[in-house]
Amino acid sequence: MTSLSGQEAKVLRGRTHSKYFDNFIKGLKPTYVALVLHDDEGRVVKKYRMSKPRVTRVDIAAGDPNTQTVTIRFQKLTIG
Repeated sequence: MTSLSGQEAKVLRGRTHSKYFDNFIKGLKPTYVALVLHDDEGRVVKKYRMSKPRVTRVDIAAGDPNTQTVTIRFQKLTIG
């Protein structure tokens, strides 16, 4: 998570991509989405659960199409 303000989060998405998150970016409207942050060894560091999430913007890094900043608006956030 690169930033969190009110009911909006910006997430930096690197080289690891999941089909579910791809579909979310393309317009899938789930009831909630859970984002899990891992350390360099693959251990879970933090979990974010957002209710009624909607992608409002996707920015692609110059020179690296695999790196994206995804802006998500949500109703409620739970951090674990």
